[in-house]
Amino acid sequence: MHREKADQLFNAALEAGRKRDYERAIAQLEEILCRTDEYPLAILYLARSYHSLKEYGRAIQYFRYYLHRQPESAPGYFFLGRTYLSAGLPVEAIPYFKKAVKLNPGSAETLGLLGFALLKAGRPRSAIEYFAKALEIEPEQPHIFTGYLNSLLTHAINLFYHERMEEAEEIFQFIIKNRPGSLTTHLYLASIYRELGKTDLSLLHYQHASNLSPGDPTLFLQRAFLLLKAGKNEQAFAELKEATSLLGTDSSKITDPEQLLRIITLTLFRNGKFRRAIYYGSKVLKNNYQDADMHVMIAESFRDIGEPLKARNHYERALAVKPDHLDYYYGFAALLWEENDFQEMAKILKRIFKLNENDWVARYYLALTLPHLGESKDRTITLLQESIKDFGPDPVLMNALGLEYLQAELPELAENWFTRTLKVVEDNGQALKNLITVYTLLNKTAAAKKTFFQYLKHYSADQDVRRQFVQLLYHDQDYKALAEEILILLPLKPRDKNLKRMLAISYSKTARYSEAIVLYRSLLVDEPGSLYFIRALVYCMQHAGQQ
Repeated sequence: MHREKADQLFNAALEAGRKRDYERAIAQLEEILCRTDEYPLAILYLARSYHSLKEYGRAIQYFRYYLHRQPESAPGYFFLGRTYLSAGLPVEAIPYFKKAVKLNPGSAETLGLLGFALLKAGRPRSAIEYFAKALEIEPEQPHIFTGYLNSLLTHAINLFYHERMEEAEEIFQFIIKNRPGSLTTHLYLASIYRELGKTDLSLLHYQHASNLSPGDPTLFLQRAFLLLKAGKNEQAFAELKEATSLLGTDSSKITDPEQLLRIITLTLFRNGKFRRAIYYGSKVLKNNYQDADMHVMIAESFRDIGEPLKARNHYERALAVKPDHLDYYYGFAALLWEENDFQEMAKILKRIFKLNENDWVARYYLALTLPHLGESKDRTITLLQESIKDFGPDPVLMNALGLEYLQAELPELAENWFTRTLKVVEDNGQALKNLITVYTLLNKTAAAKKTFFQYLKHYSADQDVRRQFVQLLYHDQDYKALAEEILILLPLKPRDKNLKRMLAISYSKTARYSEAIVLYRSLLVDEPGSLYFIRALVYCMQHAGQQ
C-alpha cells in the first residue's frame, strides 16, 4: 500500500473515532494493517478503538503487538495499563504504568492511574507515593486527590490494626480536614483517642459519627461506655437510653462498663461489622480470657472475614473452657468442613458423639467426612443415601453422593445427583465442575459446553476451567465461541503462544481475516522463521483479497 493511501485511511479512522464511530474506525485501521505492517500507529489506534468499545481482550492483544513494534512508546505502555485497569486487572496494569512513568516521568495522569492500580491491588503505601508525585505536577486534579485520600485512609486503617496509633492519628487528621463528613474517619479517630486515653476527644468524634449516622445504636453504646468509665453516670445512662431505644431493649439491666462492652461487641457482630466486633471482643477477653461465648463470637467474626486459623484458635479456647457445649462443636465443625480439614473433623465428630451418640449434626457431617478418610464406596454411598432420606434434598449431601458415584466410575448415576443439586442451588460450583467431568466422560459435548458456560457465568475468574473449556471448543471446532473465551483468558496469559495460535486459527476459520492477519504478524515477531505462520498469513491475505 502506498503511504499516501494509508495516510488517507488513517485520517479517516481518526475522524470516525472523534465521532465515536469506532466500528468504522476499526474497519479502516484493519484495512491498513491487511495491506502493510509498516504503519504501527494504526495498531495503536486499533487497540484504542477496541478499548472504547470495552472489548478489552482485543485491545490488550493489539497494544502488546504495538509494543513489540515500538518498545519505547510511553503512550503504548500507558494505554495498555489503562486497559488492564478498566478490565478489572490492576495487578497486571502496574508494570505497564511503571514503564510509562519511566519513559515519561512528568505525566500526572500516568502517575495518578498507577496510584489507582496500586490502591486496587491492595498496596496503599505505594499508591500514596505516586498520587503525591502526581499532585506535585497537577495539584488541582480532584480525581487524583480523591485517590490520594482513599490510599491514605486504607493505609491509616492498616496502621490502626497494627497498633501504630500515633501514625494513624496523624493521617486520619489530615483526611478529616479534607473530608469532614467521613464517618469512617471519625470512628477510627474516636477509637484511637480512646486507646490513647484522650476521652474527651474520643467522645467528640463519636458525637460527630452519631450526627452522621443517627440510627446506629453502637455509636451511643460506645459513648456510654466511655462515660461510664469516666464516672459520668448520668450522661452515660442518657446515651444508653438512646441506644437501647434503637435496639428495643431495656437499659436498666446494664449497670457496668464491662457488661456494656459485651453488648457493643454483640451488636457489632449482629450488624455484620466483624472487624470492629473482634476489636471490642478482644477487650472483653483482656478482662476475662475464660469467656467462652466471647471466644466463639470472635471465632465466627474471624471466619466471616476469611481468617480461619485465628477462628480455629478461638474455637479451641472456647472448648477448653466449656468442653461439653455442643453449639461450640457445631460452629467448629462448620469451619473445619470449609477448610477441608477432614482428619480434625473426624476428631471433633467423635467428641460430639461422646456427648450425644444420636446427634443429628454429627451424623450429617460424618456422612460428608468419611468419603475423605478412605472408607469403602459401599459404606460411604449407603451412608450418604441414608442421610439424604433423613435430611431431605440437601445440596451438599447430594453433591457428595454424586462425587462418590463418579469416583466409583459410575458417571451415569453421578449425573442424576449433580443435576438434582443444581435444581436446589443453580450456581453450586462443585456440582457444576463435577457435571462437566461427567459429560466429558460420557462424550456429551453439547451438555458439557452448556455446563461450562453456566459455570463460567458464575465463576468467571476460574482460569483453569476456562482453559479446559478452550480446549473443548478447539477440539469441537466451535471457533466463534473459542475466540470469545480466548479473548477473556489471553489478557491474563499474554505470552501464551498456544492461545494466540488458537485465536488466529479461530479468526481464520470464521473469515475474520483482517484480525487473523494482524495476529499472525504478531506471532511472526516471536518466530520469524515459522513456515506454518507464514503460510497461514499468506492464506488469510489471499482470502482478504490481498496478495
